[in-house]
Parts: sequence; C-alpha cells; structure tokens
Amino acid sequence: TSSNTRASFSSYGPGLDVVAPGSGTIIAPLWQQSNQVSSYAGTLYGTSFASPYVASLAALVKSVRPNTSVDDITALIDGTATKVSGMSNSVYANTYGHGLVNANAIVGVASALNNSTSQPTLSQAGSSISEHSFNSSSTLSSGCQGADLTYCTVRIRSSSGYDRYMPYTQINGGEVGWSWSGGILSTGDWEVRSVQGQYISQTPYMLYNK
Repeated sequence: TSSNTRASFSSYGPGLDVVAPGSGTIIAPLWQQSNQVSSYAGTLYGTSFASPYVASLAALVKSVRPNTSVDDITALIDGTATKVSGMSNSVYANTYGHGLVNANAIVGVASALNNSTSQPTLSQAGSSISEHSFNSSSTLSSGCQGADLTYCTVRIRSSSGYDRYMPYTQINGGEVGWSWSGGILSTGDWEVRSVQGQYISQTPYMLYNK
C-alpha cells in the first residue's frame, strides 16, 4: 500500500519473492502535468498493477545487462529490495518476501555488476554441527569474498525451488558478510552459494533445517 504495508487482500507465504505497489496507487501520465485530463488516471488495486510493476523492473535490468540470465534478474530484484518496517529487520519475511522492490537500487547494482569479471568465494561461519543442521531459532552467518568495490549477495536455495537472497552489498576489505535467522528457511535441504551477477561460487554449502 501507499504506507508500505502489505495490502489486506495480498497473498503471502514462503514462496513470495518481493512486494510492489498495488493498493491506492495513483496512475498519472507525465503529460497530465500540463493541465490535460487523462482517462487513464485513477486508483488501481491488486496484483494486476503490482505484477507488471515488477515485470518492468526485469526489463530495466535487461536494458542495463542485455545478455544476463533469469537467475541474475531474480537476484537483482530480490537482493536490492528495501526492507520495510513490517519485516522487523529480517532479510526475509513470509508476508513481504525480500521487501519492497527498489528500481534505483536495481539500476545501481546492475550497472556495477557489469564490471565484475571474477568468480566470488563463499565464506561460511561456524562448524558442521552449528550450521549444517539448524532450526528456526538458530542465527547463521554467510559471507562473500571478492574484489573490492564489487557487489555480492548470497543465494540460499531449497530443494523445492525457494530462494533467499542476502541484500546485495559492496565488498570492502576483500569480504562482506551477513547474519540471518534460520527462521527465514522452511524445513528441508538448502544450498548456499555466493553470487556476483552471473558469477557464482563453485562449491555449495549445504544446510538442513530440522
């Protein structure tokens, strides 16, 4: 909604990626500013507006990175989303996904990734006991090693196809890291890799949610 809260009619769950404007949004063409009257100006509600909003961001990524992949576009949309207050400082929430889509951040990171030419390295804190097997109350940490001033994220993918992305962050000092709650992952197996655009770390780190 216009107050950055999930609309009451909006669906949610562990498969949600992001949220987008879709309730009480005024559509006003630029030429309306010259006192013209538009029959298309008004208030729209629903995924019929939110969905094409996200689709336009995918097209925006393609305009900056024309030869990129679906996974890269997904990572950029999810990994640059703004964390709204309803997410309680979590990197992911079933009711908001990765957060509110952010076109400005997408363009900035997508442009920077055009300069990334090397494969990132995943760094994972903790032992096999503390992190290979965990539960929803566990606090886990993931990191990415790469060239300074490049952007990196960590992708956590379940065997059922769900994705979780850490916020795309600029590397300084050779590494960037994130801490996150095991509660953002549903039960089952999850594969962890670091990602810089289309460059992905080779060896995955496996997690199992008990």
